[in-house]
Amino acid sequence: MNPEAGEVIHRTIAEETEAALSNLKLIVEELGAQIDDVVKCDVFLSTMEEFDRMNVIYEKYFGTQCPPARCGVALELWGGMKIENGAIVKL
Repeated sequence: MNPEAGEVIHRTIAEETEAALSNLKLIVEELGAQIDDVVKCDVFLSTMEEFDRMNVIYEKYFGTQCPPARCGVALELWGGMKIENGAIVKL
């Protein structure tokens, strides 16, 4: 979602993942934490065929050394989105 306009962003999986994780980073920082404080992510994709393309952006935010635990699920998402995510953050 575009947090300023409240609209769903319909783009490529890479662009939607970038937007989702950028929004997550902003929320985490508003809580006084850092993206490194994310201990678990739930990643919901419209299709698992997009997993590898999503993962390139995911690694940009969380690295490859010790990323948070992750659950990945494919299902029909609201509004035609390609990705939705949730996170547990250590505060």
